[in-house]
Amino acid sequence: MDPVADPSPSRRSLKRRPPARSPELSPKAGPGAREAAAAEELIRRVEELEAAAARLRGEKEAAEDAARGLRQELDAERASAETAASEAMLMIERLQREKAAAQMEARQFKRYAEGREDREREVQDELASLSDLAASYHSRLQSHGIDPDSFTDEDDEESYEEVGAEDVEQIHMAALEVKPNARESTNGMVKTMVVGNDGEEEVEDAEEEPSSPVEKEFEYTVDVTCASTTKPATSVVAEYVGDGNSGGLYARVEALEADRVALRREISVLRAERAQLVMAREMARRLCWEMVAEQRAIVKKAVVPASSFSVLGICKWVLSTLFWRNGRSTAKYTFGLSTTFLGLLLLLDRSTLLSPWRRLPRPQR
Repeated sequence: MDPVADPSPSRRSLKRRPPARSPELSPKAGPGAREAAAAEELIRRVEELEAAAARLRGEKEAAEDAARGLRQELDAERASAETAASEAMLMIERLQREKAAAQMEARQFKRYAEGREDREREVQDELASLSDLAASYHSRLQSHGIDPDSFTDEDDEESYEEVGAEDVEQIHMAALEVKPNARESTNGMVKTMVVGNDGEEEVEDAEEEPSSPVEKEFEYTVDVTCASTTKPATSVVAEYVGDGNSGGLYARVEALEADRVALRREISVLRAERAQLVMAREMARRLCWEMVAEQRAIVKKAVVPASSFSVLGICKWVLSTLFWRNGRSTAKYTFGLSTTFLGLLLLLDRSTLLSPWRRLPRPQR
């Protein structure tokens, strides 16, 4: 291949077109051509600027449309978020109300269970006390020669039917004879049986309030026991009256009354011993506190030097003296009180022991 015949592109000669000169710079152009060229150049630049402005205006409108769409989406998201938050708050409030209601129900159920447990415990205690009382009466009847196990319902009905109007009248007379002695010995319950013309029995109960809760409980238990054993007692009394053993019946009634008085005395002694025990405990506690206070005072006096002087201490002493004179003692008037609680009252109010001259009130001017 001949390099001269087929020259390479690198050796090919290229002629470039010279740049077009502006009509103003061309030496051959006249003044009119220069003005026309300047006008054309200005028109061309204005058209380019108008095209660029239109393009920018379109871009601005597109950006505004995009921003408007984004704003709408943001508003929709915000509304959905507010709706979800409001629903969550409503759900939280509903759950709180349900929780409060459940807690209230649980508290009420707990109180109900505790109250029911207390009532059951009280019933059990009452049953235990009644069983103990029944056992004591059972042993007492056995000690007096009466066997409660020997009486049955059938025997009671037969004995009650066998007792006639004459026997009932005799029982009524025996009750009237026993009634004054029982009224003199105790302030308890009096039962009288009145028989009418047609053979009907009327029972009148006259109750008097006992002087203490123990006596009231004792009389209540006696009333229950008597009400539950009316027929056996009637048959026993009829048997004794019919056989002419009224003396033995009176002796047995007197023995029962004596046991009742002795039991009351024992109960009062037990109550007095309990009060004395409480008083001794309080005295021991007060003495312990006083000993501790004295030891602390001795330690403080040993630590504080004798030459110390405090204005605050003097002010406290003056104020305590003024208020001490104006104060009143709770155990000032001890006349007419029980000797059992007199020592306890004086012990609880130590001011009377520390200052005996305060027991009398200051004369009024």
